[in-house]
Amino acid sequence: MKRALETRTLILLTVVLLLAVVIAAISAAPFITLTYYETEHYTTTETYYVTEIHTEEIPLTYEVKDARIWDFYWRISSECTVSIKNTDSEAGYFRVQFNMMTEATDTTPSRSLTKVAWRFIEAGKQNDITVRHDGDQIKSFTYLVTPSAKQVITYNEVPKTREVLQFREVEKTKKVTVLQYLIE
Repeated sequence: MKRALETRTLILLTVVLLLAVVIAAISAAPFITLTYYETEHYTTTETYYVTEIHTEEIPLTYEVKDARIWDFYWRISSECTVSIKNTDSEAGYFRVQFNMMTEATDTTPSRSLTKVAWRFIEAGKQNDITVRHDGDQIKSFTYLVTPSAKQVITYNEVPKTREVLQFREVEKTKKVTVLQYLIE
């Protein structure tokens, strides 16, 4: 019985040793190149557009058609008139500042006066804006026209950028032994 036990032990040791040699041989075998895919994240710059709204006040367009002085011989007074045509697509008020010089007389020297008048003028229409001065005759005048303003809205597409996180599949390779290949 002792001999049978020794034989079994010897067989068992031989099998274990053989198995160890086979495992060592497989592990020490040449490497195999294994291809696999891995998800990788990366950051990129993305351009996008934002609509910016700008509101701007611009004056109405107009033309001065005539500027004249009306003297009334039956009374001491004058009227200064500026004819304005509103050439814009919108109606509005037109302010005229009259800077007038009176005629000198034997008793009074020439002097300067300033008067202001307003008038609402429809789009495409023409109207007179007039001021009267009593007591003196007007020799000359200059004027300054100030039209109403209208709001003009413009839309601009403005490019902007932002950082965006994205993902992609990347092919990778690794060297593994035959044993590792069989286990995986």
